[in-house]
Amino acid sequence: MSDTNTAAKRRMIKDAQAIRTQLRHTESLGDELMVNAFELGKRLLAARANPDVAPHIGQKAMIRLVSAQQSMVDACNDLFRVHDELSKVGVETGVMDTPGTTPNSALDDSAPEMRAPEDTVPADA
Repeated sequence: MSDTNTAAKRRMIKDAQAIRTQLRHTESLGDELMVNAFELGKRLLAARANPDVAPHIGQKAMIRLVSAQQSMVDACNDLFRVHDELSKVGVETGVMDTPGTTPNSALDDSAPEMRAPEDTVPADA
């Protein structure tokens, strides 16, 4: 292998390591965001349990929070898909492990529960 190829390979490995570190950090932040959003929902519900508070108080906020939580789950699913694709790129470029040694995220795009609602096709269509 020439010095040029060796230098290029080292650069690719360094880039892959930086991407891996950033991806793991980003996935972790997504999890942290979801934990905090669920904690917020828990606190909202606890506040509504106060007998001096009308049961419907904060319902619109809860609806919006649940919608935001669904968006967070969808975003995390997409990050897992990014991870899967980058794993394939790492193998293809030869800077990562061999095929099959990095577990897939188990997000099968064909599974209905993994598709965004607008992608779901009714059974009678």
